[in-house]
Amino acid sequence: MSIRSAVEDDAFAIARIQILAWRQAYAGLMPQDFLDRMDSVRRVTSWRRALSAPAAMATDVVLGPGGDIIGFFVYGASRDADAAVGTGELVAINLLPAHWRRGLGRSMMARLLAAAAERRWQALTLWVLETNLQARRFYEAHGFEADGASQVDLKLTGAPLHLLRYRRLLSMPPHGRPG
Repeated sequence: MSIRSAVEDDAFAIARIQILAWRQAYAGLMPQDFLDRMDSVRRVTSWRRALSAPAAMATDVVLGPGGDIIGFFVYGASRDADAAVGTGELVAINLLPAHWRRGLGRSMMARLLAAAAERRWQALTLWVLETNLQARRFYEAHGFEADGASQVDLKLTGAPLHLLRYRRLLSMPPHGRPG
């Protein structure tokens, strides 16, 4: 397994992974008609646009043993209005369901933490569906904790999605500079 920065030609693989992962992870947690309607053409178009333009968010892809893309994650400076300077955000992390529970999420998190150190972030945040207990356990196992912030998203699916913000403080080396 290896991880590299995504390029525009990765849009189809990323869209496919997103749809398959969401349909598995969010079954029973999001409206089924929304999951069924996830359209690969629209997803590919959206990903091509995102990957072809300079963006504030970085996208990395995970390559399996044969070189196929089997996962991706998106991160950048926090988009939250109350975020302190030096706060990063994990926007998305998706892996093909056939590769879940094989330690790849741990590798993805390690790469994210390395990127956070390079950017000198002092904290990382993410938003997670309140009812997604599997994801919450994953984040908690990687040092994230709910920080008390919540929001309700009414736009994504048309139904209210209750989200919790999780935060992980990053280590501070001597002399007060984040590492």
